[in-house]
Amino acid sequence: MFVSRPLYESRKDLAHEKYVAKKIATAYDLRLTKMHKKLSIDFMAFDKSGRAVAVIEVKRRHNRHTKYPTIILSLMKFNRGVEFYNSNKLNFIFVVEFDDGIFTYDYSPEDNFEICYGGRTDRNDSQDLEPVIQIPISLMEQL
Repeated sequence: MFVSRPLYESRKDLAHEKYVAKKIATAYDLRLTKMHKKLSIDFMAFDKSGRAVAVIEVKRRHNRHTKYPTIILSLMKFNRGVEFYNSNKLNFIFVVEFDDGIFTYDYSPEDNFEICYGGRTDRNDSQDLEPVIQIPISLMEQL
């Protein structure tokens, strides 16, 4: 039997996501479309001609980008982005808004990341823990 989970995405979270999406769209001259949650990826990006060029996952972290050497991303979300890259030739971009700026990681098939088990523990929700990858901050560029 399927048990629904609480949604933790608040209006404030969605507002931050929208803010970051606007910054990305402006920086790269793209149009971003919010994807349905069942697709496990936040946005699809289109160029001026309307051609899909990328999928984008957006996160918000309430710390400076230098606080930790890596940023975690759900393995499921990472694999979904890689699937779009491999199957549809779309770039996969992971974007994180830190307290000190917006940083991006562009997927490269040459990158190999450690897989571990992690996630949030502050909500007392066992489903917040899952396989994750650790992306070195050194692979990210400031927007």
